[in-house]
Amino acid sequence: MKTHNVDVIVCLNHKPHAQKFSDIEATLNRVHGVRAVTRNKHMTRLVNVTYDPTTTRARAILNGVRRHDHGAWRVGLL
Repeated sequence: MKTHNVDVIVCLNHKPHAQKFSDIEATLNRVHGVRAVTRNKHMTRLVNVTYDPTTTRARAILNGVRRHDHGAWRVGLL
């Protein structure tokens, strides 16, 4: 079975400390279709998200972060 993955970067309004990042990671992993969430190696305000584009959209990922009171303002494709 062929799988489809898309990688996006979510830009947070702040640099999250370890516990806050864990909360953001848990929030994103609850979005149906998200396959992986990692902290960006170069900038701590950026979160890398891998998802299945047949199941969800980048807008849903951004809205999921915002809905749980984690300020984010942009999503960019890798």
